[in-house]
Amino acid sequence: MIISGNSAEIHRNGLLRENSFKIKATGKAFQILSDGLYADKIKAVIRELSCNAFDAHIAAGNADQPFTVHLPNALEPHFAVRDYGIGLNDEGVMHVYTTYFESLKNDSNDFIGGLGLGSKSPFSYVDAFTVISRFNGRKSSYTAFIGEDDMPKIALLGEEDTTEGNGLEVSMPVRTADFREFETKARAVLSRFNPKPEITGCANFQFDVRDVILEGNGWRLLNKVNTGYNREHVAAVAVQGNIAYPLASSSMGELKREYQTVLNHPFEFDFDIGELEIAASREALGYKKNTIANLVKSIDAMYTELPTKFQDRFKSATTTWEAHRIWGDLFQQNNNLSYLLRELANNNKLSFKVGGRTISTNVIETKYEKFPSLVITRFAGHYHSTSKYVAAVMNEHAKFTVQASENIEFFLNDLPRGAIVRLRPYSKSSAATNKSVYFIEGDDAHVKAFLKVLGDPPTRNVSELAAPVRAVSGPRVSVNLLTDNSWGGYSWTEHKDLDADVDDGYYVHYLRGRPVQNERPIESFDEIIKQARSLKLLKKKDMIVGVIARVRDKLAKNDNWADLTTHLTDTIKAKIAATPGLANDLANVKLFHEFNNNNYYGRRIIDIMSGKLGSLNPKSPFVTFINAFNAAKNVTSNELQTLATLLNVELPSATGVYEFNKEYAAMLIKYPLLSMLQSHNFSEKQMAHLIDYVNLMDK
Repeated sequence: MIISGNSAEIHRNGLLRENSFKIKATGKAFQILSDGLYADKIKAVIRELSCNAFDAHIAAGNADQPFTVHLPNALEPHFAVRDYGIGLNDEGVMHVYTTYFESLKNDSNDFIGGLGLGSKSPFSYVDAFTVISRFNGRKSSYTAFIGEDDMPKIALLGEEDTTEGNGLEVSMPVRTADFREFETKARAVLSRFNPKPEITGCANFQFDVRDVILEGNGWRLLNKVNTGYNREHVAAVAVQGNIAYPLASSSMGELKREYQTVLNHPFEFDFDIGELEIAASREALGYKKNTIANLVKSIDAMYTELPTKFQDRFKSATTTWEAHRIWGDLFQQNNNLSYLLRELANNNKLSFKVGGRTISTNVIETKYEKFPSLVITRFAGHYHSTSKYVAAVMNEHAKFTVQASENIEFFLNDLPRGAIVRLRPYSKSSAATNKSVYFIEGDDAHVKAFLKVLGDPPTRNVSELAAPVRAVSGPRVSVNLLTDNSWGGYSWTEHKDLDADVDDGYYVHYLRGRPVQNERPIESFDEIIKQARSLKLLKKKDMIVGVIARVRDKLAKNDNWADLTTHLTDTIKAKIAATPGLANDLANVKLFHEFNNNNYYGRRIIDIMSGKLGSLNPKSPFVTFINAFNAAKNVTSNELQTLATLLNVELPSATGVYEFNKEYAAMLIKYPLLSMLQSHNFSEKQMAHLIDYVNLMDK
């Protein structure tokens, strides 16, 4: 690399004496230039020796041939870089190679190096290393070492004839504790070399792979480094001569705010060798005027090109579903990169349209009532749960909501029967890891219209999935079968002929003549079944069996069977999540019942005072509480809330609910005499006194 010097013209006038500064060759000076130069010594050795090898191939005219890097291991505990360049004769080793700031590469920008320091970088890690030069049929071995006077020295160990091609090899011992660090840092440092070097000594070595989100002419925005623990891309870097240099906005003078934002994110900007000044350590840039100007020029070019690159991403979408997915990939990952991309898009006032639809989210939703015949079953394999949404029983506000992503799969039924027994095992397989699988049934017209609203997502037919292997006669087990009795309830009858591999349905743990969960009886089990059937969460024909623990554990591993209470609980949670406002309604009813069941005397006062509201201040907290109480009292607890209560389903957090117990406690603080009246009967006269008391406290 051409090293720029001082080209300024110096005008002298009236000087009495002039002299030049000098560097005294001492052990301390050489230690500073070799050991004290680098903050990361292991990375420095890998980088400097590899750059020298790459330059050697440029000089020899074989730039397409990879050099060789040996990583340390237990049998060969050394690090080495071997190039296949022109090599050095003895004079080149003894004088050029060993002279600090002497270089044969500082008159051309074809080379990465040029400072005459990188070949000495092993001294930052060891006191001695080996240099082997193959030059025109002679192989010469040298040892470089720190002498008694702390001065670096080199000595010829031996020479011999060789048939090996020309080139230089530098090798040094490595401490056992540093083997792993050499490997991980080599993954990052060497990943940008083209061609990548041949790696020996590490059988499973992999170069770091960079996931590119957006890229243009000479720039890239990275997602993350996929392997290794080197995280050099948390901020922007400039790449020059295969080496990434971190960009420090604080060293670049006054920058636009958006440019400072860019520099705090994993952008890569490419530069030709010589465009940027580098520090002697090659660990940072030298921020001279021309370097800063070239950096700003590259960021300017990126900003100019950015709108086109955004639009190109959306133009590649063949459906609006795919466009929503692209929007989510770019802007909705809930991380700093997505925030950055949204800011970049907003700064450029960009909008994205595909198929006449403006794309501003990856969330797609539609009301179930538009497609009354639809039945949608969702399999969340990661959680081993199944949820079913029946449009016909949804209320008018219920919505189907989905986030467009690669982790969503839609299946259509093209089989007369047996779809579920194919989908359930698939959803739990490695092919569906972290995916949500939706099975859509209904009239063809409704299914097509539904998919159209979603933006025509890709679909698959259930017949593409493997059919379950069924035994002709599987192992028979004894179970207790739930059956309808003559008086409208349910009974358990012994059933000794259940084929677990052929039959399917739901199971509960059956102990001491009744269904249990966690060894405790399931209260109101008949009511649970009644409500679940009424809500169409269970069909009357669904088989429900009570089994002992051993059989339960066996059925839990069989894709034909599902735990009854788990299935109902997951389905309720999914329905609550899919229906706006339902969580609030259920929470209000639950809180009302908690207060109503535990505050007999307080409830009695509220009931009596409800007829006296005309005598109270309408803005009184007492009146507010009575109105909320009466409103909640008039809400009929629907079947879903009843079932949720019976199953002890933990409701999601809700907003806008009225905390009856909390508000009543606050009332007792504002009106302390109420606590004295809770345990007494009182007459109309006493009621009049209570009204006067409340009005007095409200003033």
